[in-house]
Amino acid sequence: NSAAAQAAADAAQAAAGRAEQAAARAEAAARRAGREATDLNDDGANDIIDIILVAQAFGTTIEIGVEVAVTDITDDGSIDISDLVLAAQGFVGGVLLPVADDIFAAPTSPAPVSVIYARPAPDRLDVTLAPLAPADASGVQLALSYNPAVLEVIDAAAGDALPAAFRLVNEPRPGQLDVAFARVTAGDAPEGAPYARLAFRVKADDYRLQNAVRVDRIVTADDRGLRRRALPTVDAESLAAAVAPRASRLYQNYPNPFNPETWIPFQLGDVADVTIHIYDTSGQVVRVLDLGRRSAGHYVARDGAAYWDGRNALGERVASGTYVYAIEAGAYAEMRRFVVLK
Repeated sequence: NSAAAQAAADAAQAAAGRAEQAAARAEAAARRAGREATDLNDDGANDIIDIILVAQAFGTTIEIGVEVAVTDITDDGSIDISDLVLAAQGFVGGVLLPVADDIFAAPTSPAPVSVIYARPAPDRLDVTLAPLAPADASGVQLALSYNPAVLEVIDAAAGDALPAAFRLVNEPRPGQLDVAFARVTAGDAPEGAPYARLAFRVKADDYRLQNAVRVDRIVTADDRGLRRRALPTVDAESLAAAVAPRASRLYQNYPNPFNPETWIPFQLGDVADVTIHIYDTSGQVVRVLDLGRRSAGHYVARDGAAYWDGRNALGERVASGTYVYAIEAGAYAEMRRFVVLK
């Protein structure tokens, strides 16, 4: 009868649906077997997009055996912290892989991102990354290089542009930092809000601080999974203020030993009149270098360091041997030795 036929048709349709779902699960399993399970959008890259996909589904549940969710990496019926962590650490071995150039959805001009420096304390350097133009980012991935002899990473935090963000921080080797943030909640961020704030401990307050940290690459991604390169733009004024020395210091000359000329580098913590006296081993003054009034800053390169041509006050070349050079800059005074070798 018609009722029995309808029941049979319904059963067949349900069976076909289950078969379709099983095939989808098998296809997903085969796909995962062929590449990393955390490459959720099958683009051949484990990056910020995959974290965003999980973050967007975070907190949802599915009925196992009925639904298929690629973001349910653990296949336990819920998209939770375990999936989010796997999405981050599924970058093989927990390493955040660089974004390849060939996976950008479309060629776009890089979005400018300001790199702003601050020195809230003598032993602290902060770096903030903020978009210079309106940006709709649900995640950001960045790579930095820093000098581990000068700086030590304290923290890497998401900025107000990425509230309630999941964070992945990876240091593959000393002096290299990879960071990714992905929003877990939806909503608009304040215009111009920063993507990230990085904090470093200053281990050495010297001229190396000027080039101690560099943002190598920034990639942003929106909630549709579209990536965009970002162009790091250093805020020169903030950098100059942040790396300005907090104390005066006299450095070793270069080259040393030397013949016939050398440069004497130094730094000033405050504006001062600078004079360098050069003495022989008997304490007699050989030459006086009057550098005039100098602002606080680093005077290390040849165009700023003190220069001595190896001659005395009469213009005669000095003999080989050990000499002493001493700096006076306001209340600061220090001396070092160098060698003339002919």
